[in-house]
Amino acid sequence: MTLYHDRAQAALDSLRAALDALSYRVGQALVWARSIPRAKSDGLRSPRYGTRGSTGGHGDPTAGVLIGGVARAERQSARAEHLTGSVTDTLRWIVRRLQLPTAGNPLDSIEAALPTLQPATCAELTLWLVGEDGRIRAHLGELADYYDTAEGIAARLTTPERPIDAARIRDWARRARTAGDRLYGLLPAVRTGGPRTGNSWYRFADAELVAGLTARQKTSVDNQAA
Repeated sequence: MTLYHDRAQAALDSLRAALDALSYRVGQALVWARSIPRAKSDGLRSPRYGTRGSTGGHGDPTAGVLIGGVARAERQSARAEHLTGSVTDTLRWIVRRLQLPTAGNPLDSIEAALPTLQPATCAELTLWLVGEDGRIRAHLGELADYYDTAEGIAARLTTPERPIDAARIRDWARRARTAGDRLYGLLPAVRTGGPRTGNSWYRFADAELVAGLTARQKTSVDNQAA
């Protein structure tokens, strides 16, 4: 197992957790929506109009609030289910591309085969897995909990001995997208927004790893020059 295998495993674990969180969110929305018919029979207390059925009476806002809440929950559930299907389709495409067993959970097939994959394949796999993970985290509103911008990461990594700016983070990310580069797959980015106005987000742990690798590489070069 290599560093590239480790990063692919970490990306897979994160994606699995993100899918679980998305599934839980869908379940919670459906549970809430399905509880509304029961609330109808129990009667609801309208702060202005008193206790009555959820359909209320003329001018009673209770019904509108309930209907709006149910519709919103159903829309959220539908969007989450669509995203789950889209991510699953991508994972199944990866499974087919790697010529792995297609039965069952595609993440399980990928994880089982991970130790047998070449490092370059693991690097490319990591890029795909992190991209899907980022889509889910953004949908859940959790992107900033797991990722940071180039500026934010640079501020956290920079030291008096080794200043690091956002341009360097972006250069590492460029190298991470370049097959054959030592950093290939080690600093995957999640893109949000449009091509011109969006932001790229990175995991701090990935950037910290790359910073360490490039620092050791520079020290080695300096020692050879001396």
